[in-house]
This record gives sequence, C-alpha cells and structure tokens, in this order.
Amino acid sequence: MLDAKTHYEQLLARHYSRAMGGFEAKAAENGALFDRLGIVPRTSGRAVDMGAGSGFQSLPLAERGFSVTAVDFSPTLVAELSQRTAGRKVTPVLGDIRDVAALVGEPAELAVCMGDTLAHLGSLQEIGAFLAALRASLEPRARLVLTFRDQQRALTGTDRILPVASDDDFHFVCLLDYDEDVITVTDIVHYRAVSGWNMEKSAYCKVRLRQPVVVEMLKDAGYVVLVEEMTRGLVTIVAQND
Repeated sequence: MLDAKTHYEQLLARHYSRAMGGFEAKAAENGALFDRLGIVPRTSGRAVDMGAGSGFQSLPLAERGFSVTAVDFSPTLVAELSQRTAGRKVTPVLGDIRDVAALVGEPAELAVCMGDTLAHLGSLQEIGAFLAALRASLEPRARLVLTFRDQQRALTGTDRILPVASDDDFHFVCLLDYDEDVITVTDIVHYRAVSGWNMEKSAYCKVRLRQPVVVEMLKDAGYVVLVEEMTRGLVTIVAQND
C-alpha cells in the first residue's frame, strides 16, 4: 500500500487540477469562500498554505493581498503552482507540512489547510501534533482555515464508488474502504491519448476524519473555534490562535 506522497507522484499529481474540476473554477470557489469568511489581511499580511497543491488556495489569497508561503510535498504540484502563481506574492516550498518550524519563517497572520491535507498525515496523533506546531508559528489572534470531508458515516456497497470528474476525454473515479481510523482510497483514471484510452490506478491510506474529533484537537492545541459548518459533508472551520 502506498503512502499519500508516493500515490500523488505516481498517479494523482499530474491529473490533480483536472480531477478537482479545473484550476480556474476551484480557485474561484476558494476565493468566494475566503470572501464569505472575511479573510483579508489585517496585520502582517503573511499567510501559509499547508498542502497547497497546484495553488487553489494560494492564488486567491495572493489576489486578496496576502504574501503566501505555499507548501506541498509533491514536486509535480509545486512546479505547477510556481507556474500558475508567477508574478504573485507566492513563495512555493517543496516540503513536509509536519516540519512547520522549519518551513514558516516569520509568524503568519493566516494559515489555511484545505481539502485532504489533514487526512494525508499519518495518524490522528500526527494531526494533533501538526496543529499544535502550526499554532506556535502563528501571530497572536491569527486565524486558521480548515476544510475536510467528514467521514463519520462509512459508505457501504456501491455508495463507496464515487465519480469525481468526467468529460469527453477524462474520467476519474475513487473507491473507499473504511476501517475505524483509516480509509483506503483507490483512484482510477481513464483518459484519452493519441493511441486510445489509457487507464491508471493506485491506492493509498488516509486518516478517517470526524468533525467533532478535529474540533477537540483544535481546542486541545489552544485554538478558539470561531466558525464550524458542514455542507454536503464538507466541513469548514475557522479557528483563532488565542
């Protein structure tokens, strides 16, 4: 079984932006979320994007006036992020988000950690340690924006098969298998090439996240939760370093 980093480099990274619905659409969606949450520079203007991917968060943050340190473990995604944010106040960093102290220079007023990033850490214990280390790298009263899928309810039968993205030349499906604290994710990609249709597949494990557990970990790490909402299974949390 692959870890998340290897899975991304062997399969997902080169299809990532397309699989998420296209870069422009996803960046615009996140920009609208930041606007709704009132995410604008208030002090230093420094932000850290933990698990930045191809730049879905970093670009809209830069457009709203932040200077962004954008961290991801995938060389492929960091290269794409560099291209998509060229000329913006975005510093791409190839690294492991668990190395917070080494990655974040001056304290930031904002941190974002969105999508599957938290779930890609090795365990619930690693997530708790990461949140605590991240808080130590933030300014007083800095904000943290988290998004993740709530996995309280295990999908069963054919409900475990999730169509992620599809167009005339590309189809992406994932299959989920649940254990108590871990989910095995099998990604299957079909795409049209000059020679015809190709299929790629790979599987990895991610942490099974539950909204109440993450909220308690934030509180244990010293954050105050300001916003807590869930829409169609996607959890959004805004917490403050208080």
